[in-house]
Formats: sequence, C-alpha cells, structure tokens
Amino acid sequence: LVSEDPDAGGNEIVALFHGEDGDPTDGVASQHAGLFVNHKVQQWELDVGGESLLFQQTPGDLRHAGVTGCVVWNGAVVLAAALEKFQEEGLLDVGGLKVLELGSGAGALSCAMSALGAEVTATEQSERLRLLTRNVESNGSGSDPVVVGSRGGCVHVKELDWFDSSTYECSDRYDLIVATDVVYNEPVTPAC
Repeated sequence: LVSEDPDAGGNEIVALFHGEDGDPTDGVASQHAGLFVNHKVQQWELDVGGESLLFQQTPGDLRHAGVTGCVVWNGAVVLAAALEKFQEEGLLDVGGLKVLELGSGAGALSCAMSALGAEVTATEQSERLRLLTRNVESNGSGSDPVVVGSRGGCVHVKELDWFDSSTYECSDRYDLIVATDVVYNEPVTPAC
C-alpha cells in the first residue's frame, strides 16, 4: 500500500470491522460462532465484489488433528473485505493480478479475489482438494480455470503440500502471494 501514514493499512482494516458501536460481531455471542464465520453450519455466505458466494463447510472434520481446511476462517473474510475496500478506495486493486493463495481451505478468499478480478491459483493439500474444488466450481463457471464473478477473475485449483517438494510448482510468476490462518500448530512452522 502506498500511503504517507505508515499505519493507514492497519487502521483501514480495523475500521472495516469496528463500526460506530465498536462491535465487529453484530451482536453474535455464541461460543460456536467466530467474529464472522459460524463453524457449526454446513453452508456459509460471503458477499464481495457484487457477488454472493456460497461455501460448503464440513465442520465435523475439525475434530481430526491438523484438519483446518474444512471451514471458512475469519482471516479469509477479513482479507477479502479489506481487499474489496482497498479496491474501492484505489489503494490496491487485485483486478488483473496473478495471485497465489497458500492454504486455500474452503476457497472463500480465492473466490473473493476472483470476484474482484484476480487470476488466482488456490492451493491446498490433496485431502482437502475435493471441498476446495467443489466450492470454487459451485461459485463459478467453466473448469480450470473457473470464472468466478463478472470482473474477469478466475480460479485454478492446485495441490500444494508444504512438506512434499514434488508438489511445488515454480513455473508461474505471481504478482501477489497471500495466506491467512495457515499456521495453527508448532509442527507446521518448519515448512513455512
């Protein structure tokens, strides 16, 4: 971001979710609901770029150790909203950019960036690819890449396991690399 105020980006993100009443949750107080995403529901909706995107979740999979890519996480929602706001304000426009998302999970951020006009490569471990692919395809049209939204963006789905170098793809160049909510336990940190 280009700004004379070094804190402008952070302040903007905080302002997105702390309205006049200071409550980013809109009164949600359930222990099962995060700030923005309820991990107990099978479907979750995200509005971005003039599109209403619907994501399947498999919250029952959260009971398995190390399985996190089965639901939409708050970080994806916050970054999607921030990118939309930054685009509206002329601070950062992902439209037309080639973006790599590491640990795409249920695909919310990848689809949101596509709805904003980005060409996104969504990556995930092999065992999570089915949910990611299903969500990308259900929110778009075509196949590899799947067009999501009306701004020319699309999503490619690729396997990437941080611990298996045979899944690394280095042939493409990206304008932006993003990752949200990807490190939850210490054994994963060496791969980062």
